[in-house]
Amino acid sequence: MNTTPSKLKMLEDPARNKHLETLLNERGIPFEFLGDVPIGEIVIDDQVQVRLGQERAPKKNVDRYATIMSAGGAFPAVVVDQEKRLVDGNTRYEAKKKAKLNYIACYQIGATSDDVLRMLAIELNQWNGEAMSRDAIRAQVEAYTTAHPESSVSADVWERRTGVPAREITKWIRLLGFPGRMTDAGVIGIDPASIPESIKQELLKIPSKRLFREVTDLSYRANLPVRDVRELVKTVLVKAKDSEESALLHLSDRRNELAPVIESGGAIRPRPSALNMYRMHLGYIIKKMTETEADKLTGTDQAELLTLIATAAESLNRITDHLKAA
Repeated sequence: MNTTPSKLKMLEDPARNKHLETLLNERGIPFEFLGDVPIGEIVIDDQVQVRLGQERAPKKNVDRYATIMSAGGAFPAVVVDQEKRLVDGNTRYEAKKKAKLNYIACYQIGATSDDVLRMLAIELNQWNGEAMSRDAIRAQVEAYTTAHPESSVSADVWERRTGVPAREITKWIRLLGFPGRMTDAGVIGIDPASIPESIKQELLKIPSKRLFREVTDLSYRANLPVRDVRELVKTVLVKAKDSEESALLHLSDRRNELAPVIESGGAIRPRPSALNMYRMHLGYIIKKMTETEADKLTGTDQAELLTLIATAAESLNRITDHLKAA
């Protein structure tokens, strides 16, 4: 094959991304490579952004990229739609501006819906720069599933595109249906948001509307911890194999046993929101410590890490006190 100089330049352009082009071809999404798009023509539109605001273009990465770009370094092209709305490449875009460079290489993809653009952005964001946080991915999965309840996008497809295990995606999607399940079962006077997710997962194991309603109400009124809810659900399901009436009788007996607790406002234990907060603290600390050695952190990061450790230690002491008093 005779390759003309212009074709050779196109194939060797360091901004071109063979992996991206293969993906777009596999998805049936038309695209055009534009080597020099005026930076001022790029549009930031939240409708097609999938990262949380504080995650879109981390300053340390923008500064590093800008330094490399100023020295002549090349980065893969960003992705925009027909209106030049930025779909992927926030850090590269901000670095170009910081380096005062007037043009940016782009892949302009063909006309498609905002939903498809967000799906594509989720996948691309897992390759480029820092991966999206679990919270950001979950927000997008939930938004897409809510907008498309009959969607054929399976948990396995989400896993391939986000890197999040299919079982976790399945859990997120199931939990989305919890408020509707409460309404359908006739549960009243309980805010779904006040029930911890671990307890919701146990309650969703109950297929009977009536039993779901009774177990949910009892669990909430008695403020049962997840281990007690798990045991209650397990017992109810076993008794329901004989008859629903047998399961209801067991629930009536348990309600009588728990009457003093219910009347006093529920069992005394750390609030679920607090427990989740403690988990977040510990998870962040572990992530930080595994990412880099503590003595190699910046002064700001070291101070932040020490604060988190102190907060987590205080939180763990409170949990320990609660458990000892229980």
